Amino acid sequence: MRARAFTITLMALALAACAPPAADDVDVHRTTGPLSIGFVDSLSGPLAGAGTDMLQGARLWLDENGGTMSGRPVELLVEDDHGSTETGVQVTKRLVEANGADLVIGPLAGNVGVALGRYVTTTEVPLVYPIPTSDVFVHENYPTVFPVTGTAPQFNAPLGQWAVAKGHRRVVTICSDYAFGQQVCGGFADRFRAAGGELISQIWPPLGSSDFAPFISQLQRTPADAVFVGLIGADSVKFLKAWKDFGMSGRATLLGSDPAFDQAVLRGVGADAVGLVSVGHFAEGRDNPLTRKFSESFQRAYKKLPSYYAASGYLAVDWTARAIAANGGKVGEAADFVRVMRSIDYPDSVFGPITVDDRGQPVYSVYLREVAAGPGNLPWNTVTETIPDVGATGGLSYDEYLSRPIFSRGYQGGTP
Repeated sequence: MRARAFTITLMALALAACAPPAADDVDVHRTTGPLSIGFVDSLSGPLAGAGTDMLQGARLWLDENGGTMSGRPVELLVEDDHGSTETGVQVTKRLVEANGADLVIGPLAGNVGVALGRYVTTTEVPLVYPIPTSDVFVHENYPTVFPVTGTAPQFNAPLGQWAVAKGHRRVVTICSDYAFGQQVCGGFADRFRAAGGELISQIWPPLGSSDFAPFISQLQRTPADAVFVGLIGADSVKFLKAWKDFGMSGRATLLGSDPAFDQAVLRGVGADAVGLVSVGHFAEGRDNPLTRKFSESFQRAYKKLPSYYAASGYLAVDWTARAIAANGGKVGEAADFVRVMRSIDYPDSVFGPITVDDRGQPVYSVYLREVAAGPGNLPWNTVTETIPDVGATGGLSYDEYLSRPIFSRGYQGGTP
């Protein structure tokens, strides 16, 4: 029995020696050797197309830069969260506690993002969040999370004001019924009503809905002159097909959120998408050298035009690399690393100019976009108007914004 116990002990020691380092064993202050970067993404389910684009954008940056940051080879450890908060936390724990990731980039889904933000506060690993986040990250302090592309309400607020200015007085919204869709809708609805518009009703299809006929029937019965669409991925493709099949074209103007008429959606709609109007902080058809170069490089690499998810993955890796360089080639302490990220501005980028305000929130230009025929006659988003310096509060002071609840299905703006 003693011999057997001794053998088991030796086997355990051998296995421990071969295992990846735990988070406590990782020297985040080292400036040489591989950088281990976890990448948490939705690569299956209704968000899979968008998630694939985000990962491809990240890999494009690495391919263009020899797979290194500050001379250190990057090990990209990819995990699929399936759009689930529970799975997202599980795989992130594995990256941090078993694989010893120096930092984590991700996720895609807003509900997963909040869960990961809360988890990383219990670790010494920073979270670089590529996609517009919940405004939880504005209302609450997350010193080890950096929201690269701001918040979901942020980029839809300008469309609410623009819609009223263009004469759209009565609007119905149709938005995906989960955290991100609710926040997209809230940003639009709040500023639309503040500008004098009437929000007739709000329709909330579950994420991954298979049949949009019942929702189109509801829209047929409303006297709206415009419909704000805050759907995501395959849901938006199915909605646009049902809109056409039910003869709704011309009944009301469609106004799209950033993801609703994004390139990831346009690929599934084709020429029928030409003329669609939306808002966003990225437009693949923007007439700008950096955006043009990125669009061309992405199309060469992946045989498709880039979506804003692809651009977000690309920018998140670029911003991470700049922060590591500014930090002497290391990640270092998580909160210190995020402070370095907040100190970086972009005079121009694939998105346009980016600054970071005094509260650590990114400030972007927002584009009014119209779908037109692009390279190879493929539909893409072109810029018709630029709204500069759009911050996290939709034009409100921070005091006023923070006195309000976090956007949700139950709170869609205005005085609580």
